Amino acid sequence: MALVKSIRIKKILRQLKLNPSVLKNLQSDIEWAEKAFRGDNQFACVVTVSLHDYTSGACERLSPEEFIENIAGLQKQVSMLVENTPAIFTSNHLPEIQAVFSSNFSGEEFLDKALQFAIAISGILNDVNDELTFPMTSPKVGIACGQAIAGIIQTSDSAFYSFTGRPIYLSRMLAFENHRFNELILIDNETGNRINMARPLDLYRIPGYNEINTLYSIPDSERENEETRSLFKAGLQLLYLEKNNKHAATIFRKITSMNENYFAAKEMLVKCEAPCGEIKLRSYRVL
Repeated sequence: MALVKSIRIKKILRQLKLNPSVLKNLQSDIEWAEKAFRGDNQFACVVTVSLHDYTSGACERLSPEEFIENIAGLQKQVSMLVENTPAIFTSNHLPEIQAVFSSNFSGEEFLDKALQFAIAISGILNDVNDELTFPMTSPKVGIACGQAIAGIIQTSDSAFYSFTGRPIYLSRMLAFENHRFNELILIDNETGNRINMARPLDLYRIPGYNEINTLYSIPDSERENEETRSLFKAGLQLLYLEKNNKHAATIFRKITSMNENYFAAKEMLVKCEAPCGEIKLRSYRVL
């Protein structure tokens, strides 16, 4: 009976058309694969890459033939990376690619692999930008970690792996607004706390939860040091929680004098000029 079940599970796993490295991990752990059929709660890191802003503009400025040629060219550039990434993709075609990394199928260093994928796909898309008929500003990337419900859903002739949960939706929301801080990749609080020297940008809340979270970006050791990151966090505390705009402004001015490319500090300086009652925490409604 166990052998029959194992053969059945492996057959269905092949129907999922997963990346070879992911499929190998799942087939080597039939017990875990069996959980996936019933539904499994797992900690995951989700990377969302969005070109929706680009496609909206390109649709208006290019002919249908030129638009399809541009998107096909971009897809061709990222396909090899997607195919060799140990993640399950809820979407693997532009204008939006979303990859889910978990220790169950990506290995123990799944967070590092998620960050490497985000940096790599951003680099690829930026490198081919000059070849486009209608160039884009830059890809938008959001990363979020947390508990997700995962499971294999079967139909009469196919099967697919499904995920739902806070990190799925939050990573997409972050991808849609990373240009606000002139940053390439935005990272949620859960991910930022797991990365050494992540760069703080802002505070945010998720409706329905009491926690106040910090929004981060991928660290860049060449642009600032631990002192600027600590100062920035202190400035956020003063601005949002202690309502001390004047002292917060002094800190953010110091940061901009230390690093003129810390655009989030410039944005916080603008907020410091607003009345205290008008300064609100950003909210991300994810569910």
